[in-house]
Amino acid sequence: MKFLFCSLSDRPVLSEPMWRHLQEYCCKYNYKCILESKVLDQKRAPSWSKILLLQREMKKNPDVDVLVWVDDDIIITNKNIDFQELIKPYDFSHLLISEDVVWSPFNCGILVVKNNQETYDYFTEIYNLGEQMPEKLFGGLWEQDVMVHHRRYCSSNDKLIRLIPHNIIQSFYRDHDLPEDKKWKKGHFSAHITGMPLDRRIKMRNEVLKIII
Repeated sequence: MKFLFCSLSDRPVLSEPMWRHLQEYCCKYNYKCILESKVLDQKRAPSWSKILLLQREMKKNPDVDVLVWVDDDIIITNKNIDFQELIKPYDFSHLLISEDVVWSPFNCGILVVKNNQETYDYFTEIYNLGEQMPEKLFGGLWEQDVMVHHRRYCSSNDKLIRLIPHNIIQSFYRDHDLPEDKKWKKGHFSAHITGMPLDRRIKMRNEVLKIII
């Protein structure tokens, strides 16, 4: 299967080392890597641009089987894990998303996306639904909240999203509200440094970089 990893960031002070590790990882396994440095829709929070970037690359790369979105606050921390082998036990047809550990049912920091028309159409539906939930364009958890809303109230079934347990494709690393068994540990595939102001994220990012070097 052909994989394409992608990320978008307009804050290089945070994302520069993340992207370096992501590029190194993709080179090791011959995965295509697309990095976008500008927000694709200025009328929405940057997180919404992940949908536009994924759709853009789905169209541009019809030969790619699976696209993997990676947030700009996620570090690949174990390059010895082949992503294709990591997700092999979790069969899915459209989206594979990690479970959250606090209150949301899932976390969109890493999205594993099958490159097919139904998945593309799902993203269009989510983007359009955002217009009906204007408080999510710049507030809350942005597109993730809209995806959760869609899963609970708009979808006739749950076939579009398959959840994968936390600590497989991503693990949280932050300084609050995490049970010990859900925290990032050395050896995990990736560390998601989430839920904190930028200065604290940079501090904790640097802690992780020291551990994995």
